[in-house]
Amino acid sequence: MNKPVDVGPKWFQAMMLPIASKSDVGALRSFALTMAITIPLIFMLVLPWLFERSIPNWPIAMSMALALTQIFKPSILYPIYLVWMVFASALGWLNTHLIMFVIFYFIIVPIGLFMRLINKLQFKHKITEKSAWVKNQKIPSKENLKEPF
Repeated sequence: MNKPVDVGPKWFQAMMLPIASKSDVGALRSFALTMAITIPLIFMLVLPWLFERSIPNWPIAMSMALALTQIFKPSILYPIYLVWMVFASALGWLNTHLIMFVIFYFIIVPIGLFMRLINKLQFKHKITEKSAWVKNQKIPSKENLKEPF
């Protein structure tokens, strides 16, 4: 198994997807095949349909170049793969945080405010108490430790 490649500072590596090494031919072939299929689909079907434009021919040429490269010399694709993985990692990090932000502030917070408004919160916090800690009056025995519940 090939060792993953380190790209950038430590804070950036925390959000990075795993990146294959240059000698990982299988990963590079998989990347090239995925791109060879995806690029024509996006640029020849989806975008012309959305924007009512004519169908371009360059995605076929790019797809053929990727397909031939992945067959004969996949290591040439490594710089493209590296740039794509950095871009995909940043995009994945952004999407994840954006989705979590939307869910929290547009779903969780309004539900919490509504529950507080109608006084139906599950946690009843009494301001008079200094702590929420409940002291156990029982002395622990061997049976309690073997079967705690």
